[in-house]
Amino acid sequence: MASQTQASEPQAAANTKPNCEGNVVVFKDRSPSAQQHLLVTPLNHLDGVKELSAEHVPLLQEMEAAGNRALDKLSDAYPPEKRIVEQEAWFYEELEQVQGIAVPRCYGLFQAHIEPGSEVSAWKEERKHEFQESDESSESGYGSPKFDWDTPDPNGERVPSFPPPDPTLITILLFERLGERMPINEPLDIIKPGVYEIYNDISRLGIEHLDIRWSNILSVQDSDHQPPEKVCPNHGHAHRWRIVDFDLARKSNGRIDYLDYSAGNWLQRLFMNLPNGVIIEPWDW
Repeated sequence: MASQTQASEPQAAANTKPNCEGNVVVFKDRSPSAQQHLLVTPLNHLDGVKELSAEHVPLLQEMEAAGNRALDKLSDAYPPEKRIVEQEAWFYEELEQVQGIAVPRCYGLFQAHIEPGSEVSAWKEERKHEFQESDESSESGYGSPKFDWDTPDPNGERVPSFPPPDPTLITILLFERLGERMPINEPLDIIKPGVYEIYNDISRLGIEHLDIRWSNILSVQDSDHQPPEKVCPNHGHAHRWRIVDFDLARKSNGRIDYLDYSAGNWLQRLFMNLPNGVIIEPWDW
């Protein structure tokens, strides 16, 4: 299943009304090159809801039930921060040329308001990861909850650079469904060239992923319901792997070979350790 958005301050237009045709809801692929590639969800899965509006949220439950791995990260916090999701959506627009090639196909950014106190099962009440604030994290901003509180006022107090998230607003990026992560405790010689190539594809667009992790590289899912494979114009064949999670990404004017070298250093660490059963994270240096 699919998703998309940044600029200096991201301006994302939320598609709040999926197209309804007969007894199904149809999400159209945002990429013009996708032609007639559609994601179809039966209405009987939505409890009769005909559109996603301020009063209708069951669609979100169906998204989670469909097993979309792209929602794993969003389920870590309730509700997700709208600005973070919109920034990631902006990057998927920037990566439009390689959607379905190096990154997942993106179907759009969707938002809906819920009544205060409502519960949505697609988000867990307990967070998987609780960020621990420290002096280091408050300065770096990497993975830190403090990065929005960086503007001192005249009295020396820290004030938010952005308004706090609206607790009644649900924001979702919808992606195509992907497959498994890279194998562990197995040789990766066959896989490595393809993964280096998809990072080269985004380097050519001047984008640094900056979150190169085992959990952010997923395989293409083999299914009769998947759209036809797209041949990569840079490498002359279809890739079997996709990069996900661009909320930490940034635009760069660096040379392609420099961006490839930077990404390659992180990938090499993964490839050296996964065959030994060790998952290296960006903070494990």
